[in-house]
Amino acid sequence: TIWRIKPTGEYRRVFYAWKLGRNNPAKVGVDGIRAFGLDPQGRIHIVSLLMLFERRGWDALQLLRVDEAANAVVPITGTKIRNGTFLREHPKDGPAALAWFEGTRSLCFSPDGTAFVNDDVLIRRIDPKGQVTTWVF
Repeated sequence: TIWRIKPTGEYRRVFYAWKLGRNNPAKVGVDGIRAFGLDPQGRIHIVSLLMLFERRGWDALQLLRVDEAANAVVPITGTKIRNGTFLREHPKDGPAALAWFEGTRSLCFSPDGTAFVNDDVLIRRIDPKGQVTTWVF
């Protein structure tokens, strides 16, 4: 669960993921939050294990944007990895739709919207146009 708390003390739940049965209000099976960050527009992004067994037959850590109005998540990375793909043989870098993460620990954004992800021992960079590169080894 993610809550947005205003300086006034007002709060509201903006994201609720329920793993059980993989049928939940977030409209996708999400297994915990590995990393969390706000982009320059104040939108919440998370990295989570995205479980897509029913639709695609795989699960992987992915970057997701929280759609607060719909109480849903919008996958940013890994959206075009085909069913049955062995992730170890799939490129980690490239267009966000084909990229994936392995052991994410943290996430932050620069003022221009570039995301930086600590992925195991790597620093991965996602530019505003959606290109993922391994930035630091």
